[in-house]
Amino acid sequence: MKLLKLVHIRDHVWLDAQMRDASMMSYHWTRKFTFSAFKKAVRRSDNGFAIAALAATHRNGFVRESAVDFLDRAISSGWEIPFLLVRCNDWVEQVRRRACRAISNRLSDQYANHFLTNFSLVERLRDCHRADHSDLISQISSLLLRPATTTILKRGLGDPDILIQRASFAHLLQSPYVPQSECFTLAKFCSDPIVRLRAIQAAMRSQSGDQLRTVLTMFISDKSTLVKREALQGMVEQFPHDADDYLEEALINPHSSIRHLAQFYLRRQQPHRSFNTEYKKLLGISDTKKLVAVVAGIGETGDIKDTSAIAPFTKHLVPRVRRVSFHSLVQLGAAEVPVLANRLLMDPSPAVSKTASAYLSSAPQLVNVDLLFQGVEIAERRHVVHNCLTHIARQYTWYSAILILRAIQSKRAILVDEARSALQTWISYPQLRKGTKAEALEVQKALRPIDAAFDLNCVDSVDLMVKAQFRT
Repeated sequence: MKLLKLVHIRDHVWLDAQMRDASMMSYHWTRKFTFSAFKKAVRRSDNGFAIAALAATHRNGFVRESAVDFLDRAISSGWEIPFLLVRCNDWVEQVRRRACRAISNRLSDQYANHFLTNFSLVERLRDCHRADHSDLISQISSLLLRPATTTILKRGLGDPDILIQRASFAHLLQSPYVPQSECFTLAKFCSDPIVRLRAIQAAMRSQSGDQLRTVLTMFISDKSTLVKREALQGMVEQFPHDADDYLEEALINPHSSIRHLAQFYLRRQQPHRSFNTEYKKLLGISDTKKLVAVVAGIGETGDIKDTSAIAPFTKHLVPRVRRVSFHSLVQLGAAEVPVLANRLLMDPSPAVSKTASAYLSSAPQLVNVDLLFQGVEIAERRHVVHNCLTHIARQYTWYSAILILRAIQSKRAILVDEARSALQTWISYPQLRKGTKAEALEVQKALRPIDAAFDLNCVDSVDLMVKAQFRT
């Protein structure tokens, strides 16, 4: 019983399907747990809820109907509601009707909290077409709009489950007993950004004047980019004279979508304004978040002449600044990007190294295997060794295999482990390798003792490659 109560609302439909899947275990339990066996079990057991809840997922429609009937008559704790809601969409009409009747019997204030908790299963019925559940869904929604449930809905906005938060907010907006201004204030402190976004959209539809301005001001500093952008756009469209300060501040927001929105609206007001010049004047700013926005802004609004202004920031102490500097140089088409990408692949920050790795993956011809191998030999961080050896392996040349085998021969454990993985990547490539016959023979010679020592089982594969490519 305790395990069934721990099943998340989203998993009830999955559990229902799993109990009747094609496995032998599912077949045996449903074959042995017959209608009569269910009747005896619930009569003799002190845990009828658990037995009936599982029986409600049975293959046999008679067993499911009997289980639903038991849950309706014998269980009134509210824990039975998710199992009944799932059965409301049963493919057998008699089971479906019995489950709907059981739900109708529970349309009272004492079950309101349970219906709110399971509202995603109620919403699911709207998308199910075995029967028309619109009346039942309306009755459940009406229950949640009663005066007695207002406190439950407000409490639901603070629930960790985002589905409960969304259902609570949707019903609070419809409730005649809660002022909409209070709904927006409650939504401000909701952890789900979608609820906060819907609050702005609802305010745009229903509010005007100072009331709408108050709501937009409340959300315009939201930590979510999605919410902040919606509030900023609403402020610009509804109160353009009050939006200038917010747009100026948004120009140096770390998120590109906010900056682009600000640039779009400000450019409409001032067509000849040079954002690039303004960004370059702010390069000495001390605030790291704003510096990130400034460097990114130069990449968005500048040209190749601005690369000299951005290049020094690829050595900045803060990883995020180094990363956005690289992005900006790529956008501007800087000539030093290939060399810089190879260097940043060895950056101590995993995020910066990952950014460089993504770039080199899209342009493998720019990889400098000798430079990367020099970095691998002295690297102390696993992500550096992994990324460098991966890109060396993905060159798929005989020379890159020679470098990988040298790494395996080293005595550094971190290097040996990653090099073995890189060798497997190199061998898995299905086409001919680039390089000379001498390099291929060197790989063959170096691989044999290493293969025996580390049990790699790669010798036969490499021998076949050499024969296929050089006919030897």
